[in-house]
Amino acid sequence: MSKFKELEEIKNDFEFYKKNLMNKNYLFIYSEFTNRQLSKLQNKIKLNNLKIFEINFKQNFFPHGLGIKIYNMKTFEFIEKLENNSLETKDYSTDVSRGQKRIALKNLPIVLRKPLIIGEYSKTKINFNADILLGTPGNNKNSTIGLLIGIIKSDMKNFNKYVPNSLQYEVAEGYIVKNTERKILFTLEKEKSQEKYNTILFKAKDILIHNLYYNETIKQYLSVELQEIIKKQITNYNCLTGEPINIENHSSGENKWIAKKEVEKLEIEKKENVKEKIGKIAVTMTEKEMEDYKKNRGMETKEITNPSNEKKLYIIPIPYYNISDLKITKEIEQKFVPMKEKEKSQEIDKSKGQGIGD
Repeated sequence: MSKFKELEEIKNDFEFYKKNLMNKNYLFIYSEFTNRQLSKLQNKIKLNNLKIFEINFKQNFFPHGLGIKIYNMKTFEFIEKLENNSLETKDYSTDVSRGQKRIALKNLPIVLRKPLIIGEYSKTKINFNADILLGTPGNNKNSTIGLLIGIIKSDMKNFNKYVPNSLQYEVAEGYIVKNTERKILFTLEKEKSQEKYNTILFKAKDILIHNLYYNETIKQYLSVELQEIIKKQITNYNCLTGEPINIENHSSGENKWIAKKEVEKLEIEKKENVKEKIGKIAVTMTEKEMEDYKKNRGMETKEITNPSNEKKLYIIPIPYYNISDLKITKEIEQKFVPMKEKEKSQEIDKSKGQGIGD
């Protein structure tokens, strides 16, 4: 290859790097549990032993990652010369693995959106300086990032800072110390200029998104907007009325519920060996409305003399079924509604005696 063509390739590679990776931060979350231990867990709503590490792609990673050795200048000077077309062939050299590294670079933005593993590097590859490897699982070659353990500037537990130092097109598992590999559960992305993470690039299929919200260490890395998006996905609610309900999370992570009386009214078939769960709803009504509500449901009532017209807040227990425990037909699914936004007051329809969330 001519040096002119090589220079053009390097320019194109840098433009690709600058557009797709440079100045972006990535937050990776994994569990200290082995993959086998994770697969055996029944309830994955609030996982323990979650660990976090963060990497960011800086300008100085480009020559390291692309097999370029710089002579008599610093990285920023090399980039300046590259961008103003004053770089000369005497300013650098390339190693024999550059062709494979270019493939790895072009694949990397896609790979970061896919399942990944992390593990200790076995130190068995020549000219590959790393402490940790991040790459794809399986036996196929793909983008593999070599990471160095960086200086941790955080007082938070279970947090690590790694520095990308090398890029290879390899089978990651072939260079990871056996039994140190762990599955990446979540990958988040943000621009360097952004304070918090606002994009979820990847979530493992068998892991519930609840873990991002319920883990206080992780939650503080999320933007307010992302927290709200997740909250809407995990808040339990009656999917026939749209009303939020206070009920224990289902082990499946499904947040849609149907009141028992509606299950019976609509003749929705239940799966085997499922039990109803008691949820609590908040309603405002007068004393008389409350007694009428109880009476309509066959509950014990009391006679009230001189009932007050003042509305009070009542917490009412209601039996529900999670939709994952029901055999939902397309006809029933068409009746589902999204969760309502919070309202200042919630009342019962007097004529029907219908409870909020009921």
